[in-house]
Order: sequence, then structure tokens, then C-alpha cells
Amino acid sequence: QQRKLDRINVTAAVLVARRAYQFSAIDGTGLGWSSASLAICISRLTDLHEEHQSKLRKSYYPFRLVLSSDEFQRKVDLYGGVIRLNPAATMLQWLGTLLTVTDESVRMLKKNQTTLKQNQIILENSLGLRAVKGHTCEPHEYHRCIEKLARESQHNTSSGKGKSLLAVSKKASIIIESEQACRRGKLRKDGCFQVGAGMDLLMIRKTLGNFAVRSKEYIQTELEKQAICEEVVNRIMYELGVQRVNRVSSLVTSDQMMECLSMLLDKDEAEKEVLRQYLAGQSIGIAGHGHLCHLGDDGSIIIPTNCS
Repeated sequence: QQRKLDRINVTAAVLVARRAYQFSAIDGTGLGWSSASLAICISRLTDLHEEHQSKLRKSYYPFRLVLSSDEFQRKVDLYGGVIRLNPAATMLQWLGTLLTVTDESVRMLKKNQTTLKQNQIILENSLGLRAVKGHTCEPHEYHRCIEKLARESQHNTSSGKGKSLLAVSKKASIIIESEQACRRGKLRKDGCFQVGAGMDLLMIRKTLGNFAVRSKEYIQTELEKQAICEEVVNRIMYELGVQRVNRVSSLVTSDQMMECLSMLLDKDEAEKEVLRQYLAGQSIGIAGHGHLCHLGDDGSIIIPTNCS
């Protein structure tokens, strides 16, 4: 009950802060804090606005606010559209960061976003696949990579070389990672293509051609696994009275999900009866290896994939 009240409090605190600053969104999930602690932190942000309203902008849209303890990233990112505030900083330090956002900052952000969308359309029409920024790729590096590849695509199109590869599955994507993290093209287990920001269009096309067939096989296999996984989830909900089953992280694979849920289904009837008493009407979250069974902040029961 207390966790539910904490979630309501943090939701209300985020709503008040968003209305005050006109952020497009506020994200503090990366901190790993409880809802109660996050609500207190965001309430400080609202207090700052009330105290220094005359100095602050009326609207910070389209920027979104990210609460992060990472001091190595840009506090105001004109490519990713992010303002980063460290929760350990003082309110005056927060104020200093917010005051650096000007009309020129908003104009540059909107220009960068518009340019990115235009270049993405050019690139995706050329390759026939959607381009996605990877976790290791900084926004400014991603923007420059897409701009470079779009120019090469236009040049190839004008010279009659720009043709999408028909053998590539349309369900796949191109994941662009940083140049340091990825120096040559790879095929991920989900069937998507991983490339580096330093690769040119010719190298990317070569990667697509090399892994196109295996990519389609991986995607088809994953779709089949997801269908089986959905059947297992339905059985869990029916036999144990569970309200909902979901993955806590996208890193949890379908194989891990099925292994964990099958472990619950393989219990004998006496053990299932005990499980029903605990799980009936509850939500289950499947987490990765190495985690203990615990109660999630949303009230769901978190079970690791290696649970016995």
C-alpha cells in the first residue's frame, strides 16, 4: 500500500514539475531510486522554480529533463534534446545549468532534430531499413553519422548505385554504435545489424549483404519463440491466477523467459497450490541473471531467470 502511495506521489511531483518548466518529459529511472526518494528530488526542482521563476525560461520545450549522476556527459545536449541535472548537486548548481538554456539553444535543437529526420528518411529509403541510435553512440556522433551516410546515399542515387537490398528482412534495423565500440559490422542475436558510426555507406551495405540471410533466419526464429513464450505466459496466468507477466528488461531473451516460466509450470500440484496463494492476482516481472527474488517498485514480484 505504501509503495502504491509513493508511486502516486512521484507521478504527481513529475506532473507539477513538467507544468512549471514545460519539459517534454522528466526521467529519473536511471538513478535506480525508490519512488519516495525520486518524489523528494523532483519536489526540489519545483521549489527551485518557485524561488527563481523570474530568472528562468517560461518554457523549456522540446527539451526533456534527465536526472543523472553521470558528470561526464553534456549537461545541455543540443542534439539529444536533454538537460541533465545531478541530484547530488545544489539547487544553485541546478539553476546555473538551467540558465544556460537560451532561445538560441531551443532554435539549434529544433534545427538539429529537423535535419536528423530529413537525413534519416534519405538513408532509410536508400537502405530499406530503419536506423536506430545504439546505447554507446552519443547523440552528436549519431547526428553526424546519419548526415554523412545521407550525403553518400544521395550521391549513390544520382549515380545510379543506390538500391536497397531486397534480401534483407524489413523487420530488421540498423543499430549505430560509437566508432570505438564497433569497428566492423556485426549481426545481433535479434537479427538486427550493428554498425559503427565511423563506417561509410559501402561498408554498411557490405555488412547487410553478408548477414542478410542469417538475419532473416534469426528474426523468424525469434518470432516463433515469442509465439511459444506467449502461450507459456497464458498458461501461467491461467494455472497460477497471475494478473500479468512481463520482462523487466529488454535484455531478457525469449529463451530465458520460457526457461523461467517453465520452471514454475513444472512444479507438482502441491507446489502449484502454494504458489497460487502467493501469486494469485499479482504481476510477475522476469529479470536477468544474478538478481534475487524481490518486490518491484510497482508492486510486481520480480523473479530472476536463473531462479530454481
